[in-house]
Amino acid sequence: MRRRFNPLRAMLIAVIGVVGLLANAGAASADQGRCGPRGELSQALEQRYSEVPVAVGLIDTKTVIEVFARADGETWTIVTSRADGMSCIIGAGKAWQLLEVKPVGPGA
Repeated sequence: MRRRFNPLRAMLIAVIGVVGLLANAGAASADQGRCGPRGELSQALEQRYSEVPVAVGLIDTKTVIEVFARADGETWTIVTSRADGMSCIIGAGKAWQLLEVKPVGPGA
C-alpha cells in the first residue's frame, strides 16, 4: 500500500535535517567568517594553528582562494582574498589530506 504525502511529516524531516547541518557547522572553527587584511590573517593562522598556505587558486579576476593547513594535516582553513587585500575565512576543519592528482584524458 502506498503512503499518502504528509506535509507535516515532510516539514518535520526537513527541520531535523537543518538542525543536524547547523550542529555540524557549529563544530567548525570559531574563526569561521572572520575577515581582515590578508597579511594579518595569514600571520594569525600560522601563529595560532601552525597553518601555512598549501594550495591556491583563482575564483575570478579579483578573488583568490587559499587553503592553509598544518604540516601534519591536523587542521586546515580555507580563505578567500580580494584584490583590495581583504581576506575572509570561509571554512575550517580537521584531518586535511593531500590527494594525488591523476592525469585524465587520452594518453594519461
